[in-house]
Amino acid sequence: MADNTSRDEPVNHGKRDGETYFAIGLYIFVIGLPVVFGTVFSLDTPRAAIVNFIAGMVLVLGGLLGMYYGRALKKRNPDKLKP
Repeated sequence: MADNTSRDEPVNHGKRDGETYFAIGLYIFVIGLPVVFGTVFSLDTPRAAIVNFIAGMVLVLGGLLGMYYGRALKKRNPDKLKP
C-alpha cells in the first residue's frame, strides 16, 4: 500500500497541541472559579480568606494563560485541509 506521507517530513502537531492547551486551560480556569468565590465563606478567618483568594487567582490566571497559549498555537498552525 502506498502511503501519502513521507517519513522524511517533520510532523507538525501545533493545532492538536493548541486544542489540548486550550482545553486544559479551560478546565483549570473553571476549577479556580469556585475557589475564588469560596473565599466569601472563609472571611471570618482572614488568613484562610487570603490563602483561598491567592490559590484561586493562581488557578484562574494559569487557566487563562493556558487558553491564551492554546489559541496562539492554533492560530500559528492552521488546518492544512481547509482551502
